[in-house]
Amino acid sequence: MNASGPVLPAVFANTQTPHQPFLLLQDTSACSGIPVLRQLIARSRENGSPIVLVSAMHRPEFLGIDDVAGTSTIRVLDLTNTIPGFPSSSQTKAISTIEDIKSWILASCKELGRSVQVYIDDIDTLAEDYGSVSAIAKMVKDVVKTLAGLKAPSRLVLLSSTSGSSLPNLISPTVSSTLTSVIVHPPETISSLHSAYLFPPPVSGDLSEAGTTGGSRFRGILENATKRNEALRLALTGEIGASVGDWVGEDSVKSPANYGGSSAGSTAGEASSSATTSGVVIEILVRKAAGGASKGMVRRLEGLRPSAKGKGKSGVSECDLEACRWQDIKGLESLASGYQAVRTPNEESEGDSKKKDEGKAHVDSTFNLGLTDAQRASRAEVPIPYAHEGDDTPESKRYDTTHTGAGIIFEPGSDDDMDDDDPDDDLDF
Repeated sequence: MNASGPVLPAVFANTQTPHQPFLLLQDTSACSGIPVLRQLIARSRENGSPIVLVSAMHRPEFLGIDDVAGTSTIRVLDLTNTIPGFPSSSQTKAISTIEDIKSWILASCKELGRSVQVYIDDIDTLAEDYGSVSAIAKMVKDVVKTLAGLKAPSRLVLLSSTSGSSLPNLISPTVSSTLTSVIVHPPETISSLHSAYLFPPPVSGDLSEAGTTGGSRFRGILENATKRNEALRLALTGEIGASVGDWVGEDSVKSPANYGGSSAGSTAGEASSSATTSGVVIEILVRKAAGGASKGMVRRLEGLRPSAKGKGKSGVSECDLEACRWQDIKGLESLASGYQAVRTPNEESEGDSKKKDEGKAHVDSTFNLGLTDAQRASRAEVPIPYAHEGDDTPESKRYDTTHTGAGIIFEPGSDDDMDDDDPDDDLDF
């Protein structure tokens, strides 16, 4: 996995290097992560990988698993109709605690063997109904340890909320030294932060960069906005068109060119030329195991949108999803070009060593001095307070100092005696 390149395609294909056995999918109240979870399950089914699903919030049919009968590679624990303390089905009668759920998961993984994919929807509901936050953390730790022993491409995928009570424990290195965190943001959140702070995300998408691109600075702004649930506030107030709902549209889009090879989730068909559908911005954190040359973190901002290539083999969603750059998401195109350094042809030829300071926005500046297209248009509409326009009289030309510079015009008067008195009395301005 190249730290400077796209990460999301490898996450979808489960081909990260080194292998990441723990994927934490986070969503907000205004932007659901269910389409991403459904896409991951659909790809696992297409690849023929064994699947273990614990469904506590959404029905298995809604997640794309509706034909379990007669399937030897899928195990489903449906807890959506189960209320702790009340009679339940025969399958869930023995499930009353988090420890029971963990035992069922580990037994299913042992039965299915290598390459098993474990999905839990969602972890916060399990913590509320069947145990505590600490019990959830211990269960996740044991499951990740078991999957790591099964080797690649075995993986645990959890769905959680950015405001969930279990989240601080789940991202702790004590639970898992390796972690891939995927946070789903609505585009309106990025637009709102750009308008409020006049600071766009880095074009490269690398949030670990510092200095000229400001990746680390924007990451701090985005993290604070996520903690205060900025997306929900925008949805409730109706600002800039934000709304609550499924962000997967049905309109076709144009596939992004030269973006990490094949698109995630694209399976068949041709790309359309229209780019009118919705999408989301994905904040990615990849934490690698300590030690060796591969240690460290990768932080990126990428995009995810419905593909023009239609349904996959599983036919789970209206259209499959494909990875793209964050600036390819509808509504964010102008952010990538809104603040660009203004250079003369001489500066471009001579390089960065010679830059003009007057009226320019420097690339190495800690803040932006450039104007967006909307700001330039607004400035052009402001009337100039005073100007000689269309005045070709000799008198106007006489006092025209546009090309010669401003100055004092001296005209000797008839009463000028050139004496030693106050010379200002003899000046005609």
